[in-house]
Amino acid sequence: MACFEVLSEDMAAMGSQQMNGEMLYELGVSYASGRDVPEDLVLAHK
Repeated sequence: MACFEVLSEDMAAMGSQQMNGEMLYELGVSYASGRDVPEDLVLAHK
């Protein structure tokens, strides 16, 4: 469930775009590296 909570928050910021694999990968990298979001390795893993 936590995965969907993270996605819903980030999807709201992205508008109504449909998420695809590349977008999810970039979201994970962003959380892992702290780029544009606070660094959070747990969320990056999700």
